[in-house]
Amino acid sequence: MTDPGRAHLPSLDWAPLVVFPVLSIPLRPILAPWIYMWILAGSLFFAFKWRAARRATDRAVPATLRRRLAFLFLWPGMDAVRGCMPEPPS
Repeated sequence: MTDPGRAHLPSLDWAPLVVFPVLSIPLRPILAPWIYMWILAGSLFFAFKWRAARRATDRAVPATLRRRLAFLFLWPGMDAVRGCMPEPPS
């Protein structure tokens, strides 16, 4: 469900999947193969996390900027809805 007040740019959903790996290509000749492999894997992981966060935004998941950043950089999983939701009251 897309918020009608927010302009949806599909290119922002998929751009990191292309841009991040392409940005790592110039590093290939100067890095050891195992380091380059980890950089490439990390760039793909972050790109898919970005996509998951954008999809959660499209679903109007109520999350603060702090929660969204925590999902991108600290949450180990790919479930943005679960990662961005506030803690249930105990």
